[in-house]
Amino acid sequence: MSEKEKTKLEARSKINDLVRQAKTGSPEASEELLSRLKPLIYACIKRNFFGNVPSWEDLLQEASLSILEGVRDYNEQRGIPFLAYIKTKLKFDIHNICRSERTHGSHIAAVDKEGHNPLELVIDDSANPQEDLLKGEQSSIIEDALNELEAKHREVIKLYCYQKLTLKDTARKMGISYKTAQRYKAKAVEQLNGLLGEEL
Repeated sequence: MSEKEKTKLEARSKINDLVRQAKTGSPEASEELLSRLKPLIYACIKRNFFGNVPSWEDLLQEASLSILEGVRDYNEQRGIPFLAYIKTKLKFDIHNICRSERTHGSHIAAVDKEGHNPLELVIDDSANPQEDLLKGEQSSIIEDALNELEAKHREVIKLYCYQKLTLKDTARKMGISYKTAQRYKAKAVEQLNGLLGEEL
């Protein structure tokens, strides 16, 4: 086993221990767990933060609450890795909060013509064992949900979310207009919200 794999295994084991302790009501375990999950929290907020509605501070608080709720509801017996479970829950909780509270105007003002979020330039996502572990966790729930989508909607999500293409490049690669890509993405997100909401 390589040193990197050993580090990931130790980090995963430590997080699982913290989850078990936090479920028994340990505030110290909850605090350390939130600290270790900061890379995930920042990544989720960065992906959805446009303008100041809701504020960055509010989203940090909501993300922490989402994780603590996830710890409370997590059932290890279901066989789903905690990191995969909490990553899915947090992503959709933050997405739904931002979608319901921000205005269309603030969204447009906060992205450039390529659809990039300026916050990506100021938040450091330098690689570290914890972040590698979070990125490495795969959820069968997400794969099952993606397979339920129409092929065109699934393709948009894979290009935009997994391959990190801009929506403009996604449209070009699929041979469709930018407006059509926007519509496909919105429909896919709506369907995934429903599918993943049922599973979680």
